[in-house]
Amino acid sequence: MIRSLDPRVFTPQRAPTASEPRAAAPTPSTDVGSEPGATPRVDGGRVNPQASAEGPNGEALTADEQREVQRLQKRDAEVRAHEQAHAAAGGAHAGAPSYGYETGPDGKRYAVSGEVSIDTSEIEGDSQASLQKLEQVARAALAPAQPSGQDRKVAAQARAKIARLRAEMVEEKIDPEQAAAAGDPAAARAKGAYEKSADVEPPTASLQITACGSCGHGHRR
Repeated sequence: MIRSLDPRVFTPQRAPTASEPRAAAPTPSTDVGSEPGATPRVDGGRVNPQASAEGPNGEALTADEQREVQRLQKRDAEVRAHEQAHAAAGGAHAGAPSYGYETGPDGKRYAVSGEVSIDTSEIEGDSQASLQKLEQVARAALAPAQPSGQDRKVAAQARAKIARLRAEMVEEKIDPEQAAAAGDPAAARAKGAYEKSADVEPPTASLQITACGSCGHGHRR
């Protein structure tokens, strides 16, 4: 799950503790996101033979407990892959992933939820840089294979800001006087054409009527 953060404050990087197992290289999940309460689908009829067969005190795990360990292992890999996808796509604008853990029957802790904070603030005075930043934020929010509802909400907020910035940029008008003074040839030509057209007086129609010496009536000339 990605969390919008404005202004910039990031979750500090934390090294894993000795009691925290180092997860194997995870693969993106197509089943669930990383929000708390989401449960991945598992094969309820088979037990992973690589799952721990012992509890924290060395006692043998039951078949149900081994299936629970298998579920937690899968969940841990999915959550880490989900959050790492956010962090990688967010780059400098994203914080380090933080996780919520659950202890399994084997006594080990497994990540079952997580979040990555991301800076969605605009860059003051630079609309173009703000656009680039917000576009990266939107990509980061939707980077996992299965974005959560919160992920989609952050992406929608970023896209709304992008649309507003683009509209503001279109509405901005360039002053021909300033552009010409700055050496813009196109603006200078436009300014000159405007001034030339303004100096030309529009033609006027005149009608003279004089009296005819023969008949005394007026005739147009």
